[in-house]
Amino acid sequence: MNAMILAAGFGTRLLPHTLRLPKPLFPVLGETLLGIAIQSVLKARPGKVVVNTHHLPEKIAQYINSRDFGVEIIVTREDEILGTAGGIKHAEPWLRGDDFIVLNSDIIMEPPWDALISAHKKTGAVATLALRANPDTTRYGTINVNEGGEITRFLDTRAPTHTRNGHVLMFTGASVISPAIFDLIPAGRAVDISGEVYKPLVTKGGRLYGVVTDSPWRDVGTVADYHATVMDALRDLREPVIDAKVPASAFIANPVYIEKGATIGELCHIGPNAAIHGGAVIEKGARLTNCVVLPESVVEGGTLVTECVR
Repeated sequence: MNAMILAAGFGTRLLPHTLRLPKPLFPVLGETLLGIAIQSVLKARPGKVVVNTHHLPEKIAQYINSRDFGVEIIVTREDEILGTAGGIKHAEPWLRGDDFIVLNSDIIMEPPWDALISAHKKTGAVATLALRANPDTTRYGTINVNEGGEITRFLDTRAPTHTRNGHVLMFTGASVISPAIFDLIPAGRAVDISGEVYKPLVTKGGRLYGVVTDSPWRDVGTVADYHATVMDALRDLREPVIDAKVPASAFIANPVYIEKGATIGELCHIGPNAAIHGGAVIEKGARLTNCVVLPESVVEGGTLVTECVR
């Protein structure tokens, strides 16, 4: 069994930051979203991992090639973005032949891979989705399953067997997929897996299943979500992390994370709740609190930066 991580998106909900840093490389303290996703899929013991790219692909490839994850990682490049299903179709040469797992790169989760794989093999589904309780149907849509795990409602599409009974669920971004899916995806163009693959499966009834999980889950797809994720990670720090040189005149209020390669100016006030990443420059007298400073960002001298991502 192999794995695929979807990492080709433009990251439009994270603009303007994604103009220079692809969303999968956004840092969460000492790790990136892509690194977290890779570690997650490795729990399923894949033979290889495919990562698709389109926006700033050279940066993602450089990141992967500079590290040893202990497994073969294949980086595919889409000249034109192919969507969630089209990207999978593009990776068919590495995925066909056996079931494979798929994970979105903008979520943080450790899916119950063993349970998903077991349920997938038992039902013979085209795809088995990891589902969870839905906190906001306007944002995430509605999914329902029957007692056998068959998805009877997927967003606005209902199976012939659908009833109004059952919990309101949402898709987490983790799934196990059969090679049969390749026959359902048109080649050579962008294809949305929800609208062009999963909805028709539900309409016909069967072969799309779900496993409900209460595993911790975070969506990191917007600036607000990303900021909240890093702030929570900072609060979980047992002690501050300061790997860059900090002048004696600077004031540090924990918790803080200051990565190696960051430059901190004189008389700066850093924290509480500040994450500053490698290559960032914090000029003299800047004040940072409740914020994330991305790699290579510059905070001008005397500036107050708070409650935001820079």
